[in-house]
Amino acid sequence: MRTAVIGAGGWGTALSLLLAEGGHDVTIWARSVLRAEEISRTRRNERYLKGITIPPPVFITPDPEDLRNKDVYIFAVPSQSLREVSKKLCSAISSETALYVSASKGIERHTLLRMTEIIRDTLDVND
Repeated sequence: MRTAVIGAGGWGTALSLLLAEGGHDVTIWARSVLRAEEISRTRRNERYLKGITIPPPVFITPDPEDLRNKDVYIFAVPSQSLREVSKKLCSAISSETALYVSASKGIERHTLLRMTEIIRDTLDVND
């Protein structure tokens, strides 16, 4: 499956490694251009997962356009950033056939919405 992991922190990187090991075609989206370039160049995310090598099939990008046409979108960003990130990416990742998964925990402070509710609202995803 063509899978995008939204978030290049420790959790997103770890999920990407497991998905790649399971045979998925994985793209990690990083908010920061510099972070994406560093991880791509070194094949490591030393800030969050010291000593772990990211296998070459995993693609790391800061470009929302690289997220088009995926089968699965996994959100692994801090809960208080999810709304901002999903709004930023919505034009590239909205799809009627994709599966959306929240790997973020918590609720949004000012709305008390769960992460799945934020994804549904910002991406206009049906249940």
